[in-house]
Amino acid sequence: RFIAVGLDFPGSTYKAISVGTRQQIFAQQGGSFFSFSPDGTQMMVSGGANISWRNTANGTPIKDPLVPQGTMPDWSADGKLLAYVKSKDSMVINAPGVDKGSIEVMTFDGTNWGAPTSLVPYQAPANNYYPTFSPDSAWLLFNRSPSGSNSFGQSDSTGNSTSGVPDGQIWVVPATGGAPRRLDAVATGKDSSDSWPKWAPVNQDYRGKKLMWFTFSSKRAYGLRTGEGERSQLWMAAFDPERGKGGADPSLPAFWLPFQEIDSGNHIAQWVTRVERQACGSPGACASGEDCIQGRCVPRPK
Repeated sequence: RFIAVGLDFPGSTYKAISVGTRQQIFAQQGGSFFSFSPDGTQMMVSGGANISWRNTANGTPIKDPLVPQGTMPDWSADGKLLAYVKSKDSMVINAPGVDKGSIEVMTFDGTNWGAPTSLVPYQAPANNYYPTFSPDSAWLLFNRSPSGSNSFGQSDSTGNSTSGVPDGQIWVVPATGGAPRRLDAVATGKDSSDSWPKWAPVNQDYRGKKLMWFTFSSKRAYGLRTGEGERSQLWMAAFDPERGKGGADPSLPAFWLPFQEIDSGNHIAQWVTRVERQACGSPGACASGEDCIQGRCVPRPK
């Protein structure tokens, strides 16, 4: 129902928008990373140096900061856990990336957040970042740079990111704790800048078993269309939780998502189970190019 969008340089300005009406709810300074509560009424916001807990309706703080020196928050689908990144170094406002990152979690009882615990400790030189909970809240995907590269990636002389983290890898760890492992089936055997894992928000029944799906951006080669390291595109892979519980690699080989523009760099997929549409009572209530059908504004077929 809601989406948070960062604008311009990370951490400068962000907006919260109602998806159905496409109207701005509020705009504030200092947000690069966002995560909504399962019911959408609350959100976590980080500008790089801390995480604030806010109301979605107007952006007012519930607790600011909730997590000092925390960034990249992700709120679990069951509402009981918050994962985020802590850096061994001091973090600053508007920092778009982290070095020496570890991943911590906090539990929520519906009113208060508990003390943080370490889920993926920092072990030099590897940098851990971009945590994301599975739709059943049982697993946490995250990125790791074995060389310790900053999560924002390589930068040119102006400070702009040019190529992502060259050795970015996708790892997983049980949300309750345990040994993290790399998703080997997803990897290519090359440094392909795999980044930004995001789960599709459903559990799928497949041949009597459970299956989940996730996407990520990668600079891996796509057949004869893009060369290795040429540009970021979105890829998707399946995740078998039964195999993961048994200690095996839970991932399956990834495939390129076909709806993309091949000439653009694509990142940070966000998944929903339905598309929110603006309510309407007559055709005139809808935006140009939309029709009022069964009380909802629907895009007119081209």
